[in-house]
Amino acid sequence: DALNEVIYRSVKIKARFVELDEFDKKERKLLNLGHTVAHAFEKYSKYEIDHSLAVAFGLIYETKISFNAGYISAERRDEILTLCSKFFNFKIPVLNDEIINLMSKDKKNYQDKLVFSLPMESGADVKAFTRDQLIKLL
Repeated sequence: DALNEVIYRSVKIKARFVELDEFDKKERKLLNLGHTVAHAFEKYSKYEIDHSLAVAFGLIYETKISFNAGYISAERRDEILTLCSKFFNFKIPVLNDEIINLMSKDKKNYQDKLVFSLPMESGADVKAFTRDQLIKLL
């Protein structure tokens, strides 16, 4: 069935990334789209937020970061946000200081910068921001 095919193709894609970058140093980081914010939301909610919903929240915020940083157009931003709204019916929680603090403790961060896999016009790219830079982009 269609869902099994999507899962099968997704696992094959992830396996290719893992083969290319076993230790999560470069290409594999692109698979973290939405996850920096998602992991902070999960921890903040004491894991009451489902992972898929947390990633949707993360994708929404990380899309806004990408747009505000000038990496994507308004059309691309709207395309991603519309797609998220089709699959999830939710009220987006506010990113408060506690959640931002949790994001700053993410294992992907380096040199006091928060690391994100952000959507681009085509695909994704890994970008890093200081806490102050991030707050301005939100």
